[in-house]
Amino acid sequence: YAHEHRCGVRVRGPGLTDAVTGTDPLKDALPLLEARPLDPSEAARETALLINAVSLAFTNALEAHPTNLARIAQGKASANCVLLRGCGARISVPAFAERHGWRGFMIAPTHIIRGIGISIGLDV
Repeated sequence: YAHEHRCGVRVRGPGLTDAVTGTDPLKDALPLLEARPLDPSEAARETALLINAVSLAFTNALEAHPTNLARIAQGKASANCVLLRGCGARISVPAFAERHGWRGFMIAPTHIIRGIGISIGLDV
């Protein structure tokens, strides 16, 4: 049974690329996929290895988390993985003020929406 709680995961550093697959099998009750490079570059290979290591670290942290241990002891389902999908790279876009000549702001209900506002130079 899947509970959905969404978050953004930011992985950054030199030599990384968005040319990798995710770990989400896209169906419940299937094992996580391994991230794979989408091109033959060294950056894609290294990024896929990093994403797999991050995925394993999340799984290990959840497995040992006190809340999960308590839920398991009560016979309840536990959080057991973080699905990583949609790897991307931030693109360069003109700031809202630069494009429209106005200063803008945003009230953002989530961090993902907040990130979009920040990306185009809005006060959030």
